[in-house]
Amino acid sequence: MGLGVRCTTPLALLLLVMDLRTAGLVAATCVVAVQQKPLVVRQPASNVTITCNFTAHHCSGQPQVTWYSIHGDRSRKLCVEECPDEEDAGRFQLHAPVGKGKANLRIRQVTGKDSGVYVCTVAYKHPSALTARQAGNGTTLKVTDDRGIDLWLKSILIAVLSIYALCITINLLQTLKPSRKVDLQNRTSSSLVEESGSLALQAIAHELHSKFRTGSCSSLSPPQQHTAGPVDESIYQNV
Repeated sequence: MGLGVRCTTPLALLLLVMDLRTAGLVAATCVVAVQQKPLVVRQPASNVTITCNFTAHHCSGQPQVTWYSIHGDRSRKLCVEECPDEEDAGRFQLHAPVGKGKANLRIRQVTGKDSGVYVCTVAYKHPSALTARQAGNGTTLKVTDDRGIDLWLKSILIAVLSIYALCITINLLQTLKPSRKVDLQNRTSSSLVEESGSLALQAIAHELHSKFRTGSCSSLSPPQQHTAGPVDESIYQNV
């Protein structure tokens, strides 16, 4: 009998806890998780939707969704309902059904002043659980003109192509340098041979010319005339 009581006691406790949870006497911890995209880029005067997806476990009731915008060191709560006193009334709207885990923010006719960080917060009514109220990491909205982005991209592309062309030119110059050296060496050697040949021919011509002039002078020189000495008068006396 005692053994049977010990075996059934854990099962009885489990059933008791389940009954208490069903009755609301013991509540599970409500856990909320919020996810946002890190960056959204849009053109001026366009409509923007910033997504906010969340999950809720062991949470009851409808959550309260609040959006905040951060511009530099200033932050403010956005009015997503009818706010006639607001300067930009009607530009911010809650654009998704909260009951399906979506709380997207829609902004109409964005301008450069709307650039900043947008944070989505989701809170469930719970007496003590801190996890029932969570905020996303924030989405950075950048409102800019595509023409500026295109100009920036074109500048980068031109710079990259210029560097690439410069590298190709340097490689071609390095490739052509050895062939130019060989051509210069061949030209120098051939010019030296030609110069030495011309010098040899000039020397031979000069030598022949010198010999020719020497021979001509010797053949054209006049014969030598022998002058008679003094006549001996004694020869005529004896005659």
